[in-house]
Amino acid sequence: MQDAGLNALLCFSPENIYYLTGFETIGHYFLQCLVVSADADPVLVLRAFETPNVEALTWLKAYRGYQDHEDIAEVVGDVVRGLGSRIGFESESWFVSPAVAGRLQSRLGDRMVATTGLVEGLRVVKSPAEIDLIRAAARHTEAGMDAAFQASQLGATEDDVAGAVYQRMISSGSSYPSLPPFITTGPRSALPHATWSGRLLELGDALFYEVGGSAGRYGAALIRVGSLGDPPREGREALHRATGVIAEALEALIEAIRPGATGEDVHHASRKQICRGGLGDLNRNRSGYSIGISFPPDWGEGQIFSLREGETRPLEPGMVFHLVPNALIPDVAAVGLSETILVTETGCECLTSYPRAIRICDGGTTDLSVS
Repeated sequence: MQDAGLNALLCFSPENIYYLTGFETIGHYFLQCLVVSADADPVLVLRAFETPNVEALTWLKAYRGYQDHEDIAEVVGDVVRGLGSRIGFESESWFVSPAVAGRLQSRLGDRMVATTGLVEGLRVVKSPAEIDLIRAAARHTEAGMDAAFQASQLGATEDDVAGAVYQRMISSGSSYPSLPPFITTGPRSALPHATWSGRLLELGDALFYEVGGSAGRYGAALIRVGSLGDPPREGREALHRATGVIAEALEALIEAIRPGATGEDVHHASRKQICRGGLGDLNRNRSGYSIGISFPPDWGEGQIFSLREGETRPLEPGMVFHLVPNALIPDVAAVGLSETILVTETGCECLTSYPRAIRICDGGTTDLSVS
């Protein structure tokens, strides 16, 4: 803040507020704002209904509750009155509507300064305590993934699989995930970001599962694929070949992760393998994203750091990423293999640990992992 010449900073992101204070609520659909001042204690402006959580969950002493009929922009304007001539505003937060931003602008005028990345720059490198929580989240994630495949039986539905994931993750100690698990089967498995639909599993179905557990609001995520019995002959070769290519891309990503490498460097390592395997047109997204603190609607921190084209910032020890090489094969399946990894002093460490084989439910496994 001092380097940016700010007298105060308005934080709206639930993740940033949690990082700075420990305050959390699933009720962040009502806007909340942490006013961080250079010369006074921070003040949390939040819905009056939520104020008991401040003393219960945080070290804060100052807060202002607003009633449901009140305008938070007006309350925040009152709090920052007298705090100085430059008030930073988290201009890229998902949680501030243009209408609220406009009302704040009308009250603060030229005092309001669009600001991005001050808290996120701290969050992207995790402390040992944060890494311990992500390790715990990884154990919940693995438990959920195992439950998904165990529940994938003839006569089961996608709903049954999703229910098994939640039951096992929560029983293992997971807090609520910030995204639902992605549970898709058969012809639906090639749909990006789809999840359970009530569909009845059938013999030969491709299975695409992405699961993310949470510990203390810190997450870890994992993608694995399988089939219910052997896939149909017409899709079997494509599924096996594509999974082999994606396994090689994941290994290329892991090999490329090291301090000093840029996000773009790492992304290119994966794309090279995927294009060499003939799947370049079927891979449409970034190769990974930062993962850490999360609240709905996303378990990732991709807005902070993504492994993608044009990302020239270098990786540092303590960063944590979910690596997500994948390909969407029309009318066959989505194929993906992922790991949550920690950047170390010399490379990276996989925090998730689960076999990278195609899981053949009711029929053994076919190991396509790369040693």
